[in-house]
Amino acid sequence: MEELNDYELMALNKALFYIRFQCTDGETANIKSSQFLIEAHLKILDRLDVFYKKENITVTYDTFIEDENDYLNTIIATIRHIDGWHKLSEDVKKEIIYDFVKPFKIKENTINFLINYNK
Repeated sequence: MEELNDYELMALNKALFYIRFQCTDGETANIKSSQFLIEAHLKILDRLDVFYKKENITVTYDTFIEDENDYLNTIIATIRHIDGWHKLSEDVKKEIIYDFVKPFKIKENTINFLINYNK
């Protein structure tokens, strides 16, 4: 398979953002928590960053997930579909939450809310 060009990467990025941050279908919970998917998405963002700089396009993900209310609501919906969320340790929940919000930042009070979230 040949390497994707920048415009194909932009389309793939849009699809991954939809799956990760907008789709509330319970069936996508396992996909969203896939380390492979998360790491692939971050690599795509890195590649696109080079393209955006070359084209003088300003795109930043150095913002808080709380600034994207729909994205945060999607994460809450995803947690709702994780079987046994209440049984996981705080450290495991925190790791999952950090993975879910990448490439965004998240505030401590939101992490605490999500850790203690109960269906």
